[in-house]
Amino acid sequence: MISYETGDGAIVMTNGDQGDVLVAEIMQSIAAEYQWPDWTRKERKLVAVDPKLLDRLIGNYRLGPTMIVHISNEGGQLFSRATGGAKFELFAQSDRDFFTTAFDSVFTFDTDGSTDARKLVIHQDGKDYPGDRIP
Repeated sequence: MISYETGDGAIVMTNGDQGDVLVAEIMQSIAAEYQWPDWTRKERKLVAVDPKLLDRLIGNYRLGPTMIVHISNEGGQLFSRATGGAKFELFAQSDRDFFTTAFDSVFTFDTDGSTDARKLVIHQDGKDYPGDRIP
């Protein structure tokens, strides 16, 4: 649910797995139509990265006691899958920063490009979720 002092608002309910992804897409569409300042997608620029770099980013990162994010390279494209979650494609905006179009988040990998990434920080909803790579 979101509401504004002007009286505008929306309520979106789902009853299935991954409902938060569906809610985010619907809210972003409503926000675009009514020009609401929240829920609008940020425009990001894509950059080309060396395909060899992608292999330095793949692996499992522990973000919490029960939360592991698996990063994979499938055909030269990075994907992210959190414990119990759906798989999302990641797009490069720099050699270290990747984003997904499924929701507003940026994945920042701690690497200099010549060594495997040691850490991952997911920036989402104004919060940072750091995680260490699991050997």
